[in-house]
Amino acid sequence: MKRLLEWGSIPLLALTIGSWQAPAQALDSVQFLLNEGFCQACTLSNSDLSGLDLSDVKLNHAILINANLSGTNLSGADLSGANLSGANLSGADLTNANLTNANLDQVNLTGARLNNTNLAGANVQITANAQAEAQSSLASQYNPPAESTDISPISPIAQAPPPIYGRVLNPPKSGYQPPTEVATRSPSLPTPSATPIPTELPAVADNSIGGADDPSQAAALTTDGIGIIDGGTVPKGRVLVSLNGGPQGIQSTVRYGILGDLEAIGYLDYSFGVVDESEQGFGLKYRFLDQAKGKPLTISAAVNVGLTGETFINYATNNRNEFRQRGLDKAVPTIFQGTDNNAGNNLIYSVSLPVHYQASDRLNLWVTPTFSYVQDRDIAVGGFNFGGSYEVVDNLKFIAEVGASFAGRGNAFLNNTLGDAIPWNVGFRYDSSTLFGFTPGSKQLIFDLYATNRVGTSPWNQLRVRDQDEPTVGVGVHLLW
Repeated sequence: MKRLLEWGSIPLLALTIGSWQAPAQALDSVQFLLNEGFCQACTLSNSDLSGLDLSDVKLNHAILINANLSGTNLSGADLSGANLSGANLSGADLTNANLTNANLDQVNLTGARLNNTNLAGANVQITANAQAEAQSSLASQYNPPAESTDISPISPIAQAPPPIYGRVLNPPKSGYQPPTEVATRSPSLPTPSATPIPTELPAVADNSIGGADDPSQAAALTTDGIGIIDGGTVPKGRVLVSLNGGPQGIQSTVRYGILGDLEAIGYLDYSFGVVDESEQGFGLKYRFLDQAKGKPLTISAAVNVGLTGETFINYATNNRNEFRQRGLDKAVPTIFQGTDNNAGNNLIYSVSLPVHYQASDRLNLWVTPTFSYVQDRDIAVGGFNFGGSYEVVDNLKFIAEVGASFAGRGNAFLNNTLGDAIPWNVGFRYDSSTLFGFTPGSKQLIFDLYATNRVGTSPWNQLRVRDQDEPTVGVGVHLLW
């Protein structure tokens, strides 16, 4: 334990209890460290944690492959995204525990208490009969351990395999060798045998820079508002295709996860009519902080370069009718066609800093400051977008966003010249993945229904308000594969 406390590393905690069962005094210290939240996304494979009191412990994204948790008090524990493949949870108390998106392949749940347990997205199916059996059997099997737990005499066993590392936060010091002889203790409760729960391991994607922590940890898409720049990041190697449409125009986006925290973006906002501008461009977004990995917030930075369509001449000259008066032709802009000041084709550079905060399992908040500059026009526009989403029922979210634009010339045509208007979005987002049989971390199919007064979904067009501040409705579909 001295070495454990001196090095202060979660992998060392896994090394201490991951491949051997410690005496009672060491287990008390391990129990203390777990209860203090020192094991988020750590490795505890093959650990013997049976009979411990780990109520309200934070073990989200922990790797607990083949771990022995029989008779353990895990009431209120956060095991979201944890890999519990092959773990023994017989007689465990999982009341009010959070097991969303957990991997429960081949898990032994005989006699476990599952009152109000959240299994949303977990790759396991438990029938009502199985839950009733688990609750009734626990009454005679589960006994929370007292301070002086009876420990049977330790006995040496054969050489243990080296520990399995997942996310190595602090690697072992040079020269360290895993123990060649370990001690064991008998669990306080008998380990009943049970038929393994049949399940299918979901298809997964790599969601970290340079490689996933564990192949069984599925990477799910996270999205925020209606715009293309949000606090979510497409998992590594995955493609997200989005298509939005309504009376204001058609907006299409393709996002690709280059690395776990880096994605590439291509987009086209095509506006109907001859007043508001279209835009086509590309961008990159990098996530610096990730709340899912224990950080207080999720913070990213995005850079976009887009080319405006011909109707941008109206905004550039502050004349709603300039495009018609010049007799220009309207076309779909492509960034490779080059700029033309006389025709309204100008490059727009945008920098965004999306900040996202997950307040609870159902509530998310975000704010996205944005700055845009129009080349050859000396037009600079700054602003922000603040929004939130709340999961009203499972898979259905209510979204509301409001923004502000700090442009001296205004952000919307009010009458025939530019004025200031407040951009906003409000709507619903439904994740229909389960209806189509998609497993968590594989494919996702999401639908939007919203009202808005914004020109489009690009960073520039999210600051812009439609001609005469006219609200409209739109629908959207997002496919991740």
